Amino acid sequence: MKNVGCYLVTKGKFEQSVLPEKLLLQLVKHLREKGKETVHFSDYSIEVEGIYIPAKGSETKLMCLGDAE
Repeated sequence: MKNVGCYLVTKGKFEQSVLPEKLLLQLVKHLREKGKETVHFSDYSIEVEGIYIPAKGSETKLMCLGDAE
């Protein structure tokens, strides 16, 4: 199983992470169904609202803005 580098979007910020492909796919499905999902790391947990996976060699810059409400 291959690991995938990604950024997990939480509270308007990007949390750099590396997840196994299978876990990443499960997270994507949960986000589509529920909108948010809690991800647990060894010493903390975050509530994920989205995922950003940059293409290899990409220099694209992104900004994540919270809901105006």
